[in-house]
Amino acid sequence: MQVFEEYREFKDQYGDLSTLPTLRFLKPLEVGEEFSFELEQGKKLIISLVAIGSLNETSRKRDVFFYLNGEARVVSIDDEISKTANAALTDTARTKVDPKDKYQIGVS
Repeated sequence: MQVFEEYREFKDQYGDLSTLPTLRFLKPLEVGEEFSFELEQGKKLIISLVAIGSLNETSRKRDVFFYLNGEARVVSIDDEISKTANAALTDTARTKVDPKDKYQIGVS
């Protein structure tokens, strides 16, 4: 039941993202990158990331500049990484699979 509750909260907050390609859901766009997808029958969205603004230290937000079907847009987003004091993307350690442990599964 908890999984469904989390799903409903996510959907209520962000809407139905089932039409969004999986890659775009899991990996953010790079500046200058563009992609398109069909939101519904006959409604295609073309999104191009233009720039990501610097962090506002007071609000912990940053502006994201993009084109949506050729129209310039700006959204202000929470910067989740900067909210976590110990977030260090470059120093992330990943443990290796122990070949002697039959319950561990490695990925490549």
